[in-house]
Amino acid sequence: MKPDPFVTIHLKGVSLQVIVGTLPHERAVPQEITADISFTYDASQPAVTDALADAVDYAAMHERIIKAVATTRFQLLERLGAFILEVILQEERIVAVTILLEKARIIPGVLAVGVQLSASRPSQVAPILGRCS
Repeated sequence: MKPDPFVTIHLKGVSLQVIVGTLPHERAVPQEITADISFTYDASQPAVTDALADAVDYAAMHERIIKAVATTRFQLLERLGAFILEVILQEERIVAVTILLEKARIIPGVLAVGVQLSASRPSQVAPILGRCS
């Protein structure tokens, strides 16, 4: 049986320092947002070559996200999430992305409030979905 060429990379618990929120104190200083990020790409080439140059470098992706978010200001987690999806999908080899963003302890008695967003390139994701059914 030939292995599926698509792999999903997970970046869990990514700490983002960003101004996000609608309340005055949320607009004053960056706050920590925690992100769980998963992205899928065709890894058939790096699976053969074992070369980082052929893979999506997750350390470089992490750095790209951190740098991009550091200069932003959003009111809603939804918009921050959409921005991060845009940053990740600049890497053309990535075919699907899911992110979960969480703000901790902003509502008394609630550990975190979060939003989950996903995006994909439909023309490239169809073959993946076909193999899953």
